[in-house]
Amino acid sequence: MNRMEEEADALGADGIVGVRLTVKLGTNPLKQQWDLYREWQDWARSVGFPRSSTLLGPNWNNWPRVAYDMWVPLLRAARLAAVPRRPGPARAR
Repeated sequence: MNRMEEEADALGADGIVGVRLTVKLGTNPLKQQWDLYREWQDWARSVGFPRSSTLLGPNWNNWPRVAYDMWVPLLRAARLAAVPRRPGPARAR
């Protein structure tokens, strides 16, 4: 703290300002996708899809396409809503 005060005096500044930087991992887009993938896994298993159909391994980031293929037949059977467009391939990061 003393060093910063001395530098501020040398520069003719009135004082110093401290800043705390907080990083939230929840804002990481990859973490957000992972959380959505896990939520989808829970949903798919709760409605009766086999566990093996939700274990995508290293291709887990393709889950939106797999989820679409599961969700659309349920929408059509229930006649609840218009069918959304199928997601495109996952983008490389």
